[in-house]
Amino acid sequence: MSQQANIHVVKKDNITEHATVPISYSTPSLEDGSILIRSALVSLTANNLSYAHLGAVLNWWDAYTVPSSLPAPYSDDSQYGIVPVWGYAEILESKISGLTPGQILFGFWPSHDLPVALRLKSADDCPGHFIEITDSRQNLMNLYNRYILRPDITPSSVSASTPQTDSLAWQSIFLGAGRYISRYVFGSPPIHPGLGSLPWTAEDADMSQAVIVSLSASGKTARVFQDALVGEREDKDGPLGWIGVTAGNGKGLIPQTKRFETKIVGYEDITSETLMRWIEGLKPKRLIIIDFASRGTSLQTLMTTLQSTPSLGSLPLTIIGVGSESKPHKPSDVTATLQSRAKMPNRVQMNMSGIRDRAIELLGAEKVFREGQKYWEGFMKRGGVEGMRLEWGSGIGGNEGIEGGWTRLCEQAVPSDVGMVFRV
Repeated sequence: MSQQANIHVVKKDNITEHATVPISYSTPSLEDGSILIRSALVSLTANNLSYAHLGAVLNWWDAYTVPSSLPAPYSDDSQYGIVPVWGYAEILESKISGLTPGQILFGFWPSHDLPVALRLKSADDCPGHFIEITDSRQNLMNLYNRYILRPDITPSSVSASTPQTDSLAWQSIFLGAGRYISRYVFGSPPIHPGLGSLPWTAEDADMSQAVIVSLSASGKTARVFQDALVGEREDKDGPLGWIGVTAGNGKGLIPQTKRFETKIVGYEDITSETLMRWIEGLKPKRLIIIDFASRGTSLQTLMTTLQSTPSLGSLPLTIIGVGSESKPHKPSDVTATLQSRAKMPNRVQMNMSGIRDRAIELLGAEKVFREGQKYWEGFMKRGGVEGMRLEWGSGIGGNEGIEGGWTRLCEQAVPSDVGMVFRV
């Protein structure tokens, strides 16, 4: 029997062009080792813009391709793609031992309500985890092919309006990349922020004598990093001081702490002599800039100011880039940005998948995920989302659906204190 679904598609060479396209379908027959799922509760964040900008480079377009049965021109996968989203999906049918209809998986899903089949195998390293093994997805990084069974969640709890559902929604938004910087890049065992297998020594990971600058400190990944600095590190681990650069008022960006000095400044203040004197007063032996997709040329401006300050310009400087500026870019601009980053000395672009792969190799998956869940519970208890709010949408098309959410992302109309989530 034919049924109806809606597919949100994005034009690959101009991601501001997008549409919701209806499609008729019949439930496919499942092969052994497969499940049929439908997206249930998903989020949209600045990460999704990155998935579109770099979809061809990092194979994100391969996660879920446009159905060939869509009307032209949307069926042309050289022009249109489906942007993947993080969240929860319901199992509709299963031919995998240990997975049954009605169960909920956390992972990387399509931004549509068409049921899709996944080929999964049980992960050898952690109970309740499954790995996608479809040939077309093997060029994706490991982070995006791992699915986690959530036996504590039911379809009704996903669709309900309860504190538990809110917590699930926030967890689909805060993926933990910020914590990985504190826990692994500047922790023990030390793990390289780009490719986890590259050399990264205990000296590289030592922030005990450093001043850290968070550019775009009000972003969601930045908030997690700042919380982890306070909530998950020993006193002796540093840093000496932390500076948050933000366009907002800075309220709630970092938990109160007596372990190190903190300071909130606006973008207009990063060249000020007052800020340079504040840094000098802490007598750092190292400077660390975490660039959480800062606006415009603010990173270059800050670097120039630091380097022209005699007592600071000679200090070792480490720059870690996280994500990209949350606005649409032309493909040529994306290429230019990547080339500019590659030329910048002492800068490494963070790769969460590479860090997690290395952490699993060194510590074991069970420990990595157990620690991550414990941290998440602490983050929420410490008021990690205080001052923020969820903006709920529903469905795929229209202003209230994923289509409207994508428009707001492209128009930079989603404040940093808002998390967009959708009941599909």
